[in-house]
Amino acid sequence: SSPPVKHPCFMGVDMATYKELIAHKMDIPAICEHIGADSLDYLSLPGMLTSIQETVGFENTYCTACFSGVYPIKIPDWLFAESRDKMLFEGVWGT
Repeated sequence: SSPPVKHPCFMGVDMATYKELIAHKMDIPAICEHIGADSLDYLSLPGMLTSIQETVGFENTYCTACFSGVYPIKIPDWLFAESRDKMLFEGVWGT
């Protein structure tokens, strides 16, 4: 498990855009209703990082932008517009 993925990755992981991420659009009760579940739980971000640090021993070396929205580099503001697609970003950077 992980914290809810609420933000796209602009660092090279091929994943959904904002409009495709259910946790970006809905809170837990709404997601439960949408998927027909009785309950839904996520790990907290601090809990996930603590478990990784205890297991692997690394500190402050993980990108958590897809969970927190805090990116390790400045992302141009226009990329955060709902109408933009991640492919546009990839085309700009040539990846």
